[in-house]
Amino acid sequence: MSSRLAGTAVASIAYLSCLGALAALALSDAGRQAGPTGAAQVAGYVTAMLAGAICLGGLALTVITAQPDDRGVLDPAAFRTHLMVERLSLVWLATSAVMVVVQASADAGVGVGRLLRSGGLGATLSASESARGWLTTAVCAAALALAVRLSVRWEWHLVMLVPALVGTVAVPVTGNAGQGIDHDYATSTVIAFAVALALWAGLTLVRVLAGAPPLPDESARRVAMLSLAAAAVALVFGGLLLALLAGSHVLGTGFGRFGLVAGAALLAGLIAELSRLRSQGVRAWT
Repeated sequence: MSSRLAGTAVASIAYLSCLGALAALALSDAGRQAGPTGAAQVAGYVTAMLAGAICLGGLALTVITAQPDDRGVLDPAAFRTHLMVERLSLVWLATSAVMVVVQASADAGVGVGRLLRSGGLGATLSASESARGWLTTAVCAAALALAVRLSVRWEWHLVMLVPALVGTVAVPVTGNAGQGIDHDYATSTVIAFAVALALWAGLTLVRVLAGAPPLPDESARRVAMLSLAAAAVALVFGGLLLALLAGSHVLGTGFGRFGLVAGAALLAGLIAELSRLRSQGVRAWT
């Protein structure tokens, strides 16, 4: 398998995994009961998380592979990734802002139009922890979009990682992981899982989508180390999270079945990543 085909395969698996999440959630009982609002909730979640992952992965890729000049300005190859982060940060911001309203509407059990006409968005927002999570993500995406627009210096990309990381975990920690008797363990687990999964998906997708030239051997090795480590951490902590939230009812619930499918997709992605690296002759560890 050529390196280009291998990279495309990895990106396709990552993308199809997200589409699988969309289908699984849309076909769940909750998705059927919520109607159009539920469909918008799922579509917005997947879109925002993909955009956020690409932003996080793009920033990480820039930090570890850029070869700035004496002024700290990015080289042309890193600037190409910078441009992708700049564009996707706007998608992340717009989708997250819309999701604030959609999530508040879903949690209130009313349609988006009815919620906006009633003037009760503020009160609903104060009662919806998940909607406030989306608001936090939107603020982080806005900060990132502004920063990446104003600076092309390498050192600022280190700073930009902060809002990208906070925006990545703001929504997951307000979901099921923050509830129940094991919420302390589950919240810590979901933070590690969300960051690792977003980092792996982002690194994988941005390399293919940006159309960047091959990296120097040392840079390629660093990217491979980070990507494989992120995928492995996501797989381990994803399994722990599934055990904490689903327990012994893994096969008896939609969440449990989806978790197994997602784990299988992640494992397939890890195998595809290893195949890609092998085809390129890249050794993650020497």
